[in-house]
Amino acid sequence: MTEPIRVALVGCGNIALGFHIPAYLTADDRFRIVGIADPTPERLELGRVAAGLTPEQVHADVAELLARDDVDALDLCTPQHLHRDVAVAAARAGKHVLCEKPIAAVPADAEAMRAAAEKAGTVLAVVANYLFFPEVVALRAIIDSGELGEIRTARVDMLGVLDLPGAAGYRPSWRHDPAQAGGGVLVDMLHGVYLAEALLGARAERVSAFVDSATDGDAVDGIALCRLEAGRRVAMVNIAWGMGQGGVAVEGTRGRA
Repeated sequence: MTEPIRVALVGCGNIALGFHIPAYLTADDRFRIVGIADPTPERLELGRVAAGLTPEQVHADVAELLARDDVDALDLCTPQHLHRDVAVAAARAGKHVLCEKPIAAVPADAEAMRAAAEKAGTVLAVVANYLFFPEVVALRAIIDSGELGEIRTARVDMLGVLDLPGAAGYRPSWRHDPAQAGGGVLVDMLHGVYLAEALLGARAERVSAFVDSATDGDAVDGIALCRLEAGRRVAMVNIAWGMGQGGVAVEGTRGRA
């Protein structure tokens, strides 16, 4: 029997506590949470309790976590502007990294992370969980069957995204700070971009978009209506904080779904 992968989480925000930790505990035959790091004492304690760890297994300093030899991989759940330093240090320590999206706030940080993993021979992966939603799996199966013919258009609507604050112990409004977030709703919900490309079956070659803030004076985008072109195929990805519609549609030469 294969031993479970020993995972440590960095960052005890809402995503880690609400989704990542429960998922690992559900798949305890494949993964074992062995550590957590977070500089905020109250969030660290919440994570410790949720993961069922001892006080000795949690750390305020991520360097202490990286120095442990019982950690196979890090699950990086910090805000994106903090990803680079942790991911590079993890690669140098021989740890694999699963990184929350987006990989970084600026492209140079993403490249540094990629290069560090390549040099160390470790795996750097980014969460693309929407591809595994049952309805998306079913839709891709229909597309792959050829029933719809050649796919020409796809539309991904996420116009009702909730503008949820971050963890209270850190900075609840960090997603509205371009220096920390790298952008607004589109950066936060770029799931729509990779989902559109997956439905088209091609990478985007040309991009155009309308982008605006949700409220006057906001420093990040609150609405982004994006057009992705891939040869003869095109996708619309519409994302906004607000109360708009959601849904996914594809159209081919022989049918639509």
